[in-house]
Amino acid sequence: MDRKLAGYLPQPLAELREFQLLTAAEDPEFDLLWDAYDRVLDSAYIETADEAAIERYEKMFEVIPGEFDSLEDRRAYISVLLSTIAPYTYPWFAALLKGMYGDENIDITLDANHYKLSLDLKIGSKFFSRVVRELARKCVPANILVNIVLDFNRWEDIRPRTWSEVYASKWYEVKEVKEQ
Repeated sequence: MDRKLAGYLPQPLAELREFQLLTAAEDPEFDLLWDAYDRVLDSAYIETADEAAIERYEKMFEVIPGEFDSLEDRRAYISVLLSTIAPYTYPWFAALLKGMYGDENIDITLDANHYKLSLDLKIGSKFFSRVVRELARKCVPANILVNIVLDFNRWEDIRPRTWSEVYASKWYEVKEVKEQ
């Protein structure tokens, strides 16, 4: 840290060699204290929480992270668990999903007459499908059938393109070939 204890002393004491040496010796301990303070503040928010804080949240919610889940994936999952508030309505649930993944990445269709909710996910991670499944299990009433479909690009969809074209493309550009 750039905080030095000598800067907090009154001017007459700061000029004394004894106090200069004393504060210089204590500066590393206070640096550790400030670092711990910053970690506590960072842990208070999911977006800035470190690995240890996310592990505490996972223990609280009895979540077992996947073997290949990154810290960002785990943060997203904890954020979903913390954002589920009652009562759950269809507009609230749709807004939550679209806010998390974007309007273009998820299509939500409710067939109220047949008690069916269809979620078409256009996201390229199985982790997010797990998050959506857990969220739907918690938020959607038990009498509504939830159908989650992952819309991945398949080899047949991109076969007409060369590997260099696919490699240089973004996911949505490859997806446009499928829809044409």
